[in-house]
Amino acid sequence: MPDSIPDGDDNLQQHKGPSDNYKTNYILMNIYVSNLSDDTTIDSLEELFEEYGIVTSVKLMIDRMTGYSKGCGFVEMPNDIHGQRAIDNLHDTEFEGNKISVSVARPKTEQNNRGYGNRGGYNGGNNSGYNGGYNQRRY
Repeated sequence: MPDSIPDGDDNLQQHKGPSDNYKTNYILMNIYVSNLSDDTTIDSLEELFEEYGIVTSVKLMIDRMTGYSKGCGFVEMPNDIHGQRAIDNLHDTEFEGNKISVSVARPKTEQNNRGYGNRGGYNGGNNSGYNGGYNQRRY
């Protein structure tokens, strides 16, 4: 049974396969899969990738507000050669009624203040904009 795991702004459904303790000299590959059907499950995605090698984990992105799939997820494979073979064979193929996109996942970038930058508060750090209704210079 998959576990729901909160992770920042998103909820993840994660499943670790029977190969959690798989040891290898290969590089772990994290694969990003997008344009997934709303009907895609962790088990069906894991089954798809197991055709190309051992899968250590599968995560589906779930919207926190609605509880529905965001249509994307991540698959980890402990063997980078098998992972690349899966990417090459599955990218732009049809899976559960949708043409999926499969690529190497990019590392998560650190965001400062949820993407708003360091603007210094309401007025953006300067005196422009609305500063209240009373103009001291006028009176």
